[in-house]
Amino acid sequence: MDLNAISLEQALIDVETANARVIDLTRRLTSLNLELVGLRSEVAFLRSRQTVDAQTSQADLEAEVFNLSLALQSERLHNQKVISELQSRLLRYEKAERA
Repeated sequence: MDLNAISLEQALIDVETANARVIDLTRRLTSLNLELVGLRSEVAFLRSRQTVDAQTSQADLEAEVFNLSLALQSERLHNQKVISELQSRLLRYEKAERA
């Protein structure tokens, strides 16, 4: 097996691994999105109650929604970086294979 074949094989393994990670991260991102939607609905419900207890709970939920939003944004950025890195690797391996 020559060096190009080994590099291509490793690149394919890396792409499969990265794809699996992207799929996992996408599932987690989707789960966080669903949780965020549920929390926003709950916040809206609490706002409609107009009680002191609801306002306290509402503040806690809004803080949690904010934190989840930050986590979601972080996951999105990470996914974008992973995808960008995969695309870059794939282009490098395709160029190397053509050479």
